[in-house]
Amino acid sequence: MSKIACIDTFSRSFLFPLAAFILLAAGCSAPSGGPGNELSTHDDSAGKALHGKQSGKSLENLKTFRGLLAVRSEGYFLTLCGTQKALPVLDETAGELQAAMKLFAPDSKEPVFTELLGTSTPSSDALTARELLHASAVGESWGCRERFGEFSFKAMGNEPGWIMKAAPGELSLTTMDSPSPRRFSGVTSAQSGEDAVFTGEDVSLTLTRGVCMDTMSGEQFGWRAEAVVDGTTYRGCAVRGDL
Repeated sequence: MSKIACIDTFSRSFLFPLAAFILLAAGCSAPSGGPGNELSTHDDSAGKALHGKQSGKSLENLKTFRGLLAVRSEGYFLTLCGTQKALPVLDETAGELQAAMKLFAPDSKEPVFTELLGTSTPSSDALTARELLHASAVGESWGCRERFGEFSFKAMGNEPGWIMKAAPGELSLTTMDSPSPRRFSGVTSAQSGEDAVFTGEDVSLTLTRGVCMDTMSGEQFGWRAEAVVDGTTYRGCAVRGDL
């Protein structure tokens, strides 16, 4: 989503709510730092482990690694969020990393924010990437500054702009027209494999595993999202958090 740098005085009454919404969309919070850079796929928000695309076998004990991915002459390197150390990455994503770098950093001079599903080798500080979960150009998303520890899923879409966060027992909706979050309590959730549904009174959020692209920024996500509030349907993409 585009960012607003300043507000024209004569249109202040119209643009204040818009600016507030965009700041909420960007996170408008302090960097999350170390916690949340790695998370197990076996948690309340993820459900079952992801499955291998080629073998069809369950990929046990995988983790999500968040950070800035860069290309060097020796190959791919990932600098985990909150660190300064670049770890070598063995690419087993069947070309997903190459496609993301070509899309978000075509000249290969800039890093790309990514969430990689894979394994680590502590003895060598190396990572093996099995799947790309999330990717964006630096500056086009909140990236490492996102507070992943505050939600199970964060869904968002455009035209009109909206954001819905899912947490245990709660959903919250922010829109262009209503920049203050509308909160729904008493929410229940159900999961089927990697898909999830959150349901409350007059609200629901359905998350379906699959590649999803933001229609404005081109940011790539790992879930498609559909939210229904008071009969109004919002469609977009979603990222998984740590709750």
